Amino acid sequence: CALRGEAMRQICDFGPHELSTLAWAFANGGDHSPALFYEISTQAAPLVQRCNAHTLATLLWAFAHGGYRSATLFQAALPTARLLLREFSAQEMTMVLWAYAETGHRGTPLFEDAAKHIVRADVLQ
Repeated sequence: CALRGEAMRQICDFGPHELSTLAWAFANGGDHSPALFYEISTQAAPLVQRCNAHTLATLLWAFAHGGYRSATLFQAALPTARLLLREFSAQEMTMVLWAYAETGHRGTPLFEDAAKHIVRADVLQ
């Protein structure tokens, strides 16, 4: 795919939002290229602390939806995800929790933190 090749050539210049959008586009479009997702993961992992709630939720969802279980990315994103719990919309929180569960990262403290936040903030009502 020409678009994938062009993305691979320019990926080093992308910030968190662009990487998240790129991952979403390819995952949503059904192009689950392991090489592309590996490159996105490599570039995104050191940048996740700069993600806002929407960008992080979209990035993690895209990886889970694409079937790419990047331990490096999900571990790097964990502190930021925990910090952003109060900023996530209900949909974003669902996307993040689903992404961690879908990729086998169920034992993280994120789930307990999210449960406490939901109960405290009465998010479900």
